[in-house]
Amino acid sequence: MELTFFVVIAFLGIVVAVVGVVKVFSRRVTEPRRDLEEKVERLEKEIQDLKNHKR
Repeated sequence: MELTFFVVIAFLGIVVAVVGVVKVFSRRVTEPRRDLEEKVERLEKEIQDLKNHKR
């Protein structure tokens, strides 16, 4: 009985750890893309501002 309880608790701990690692990894993968998208949007806005300023 005690061994079963220990195994269940250990399994749940492993599941929580794996979910945490996956979350951190996915955040590291998507963060640079968000940063790049923000830079592209800012540059596109700057280009539009420059085009409108020339007129």
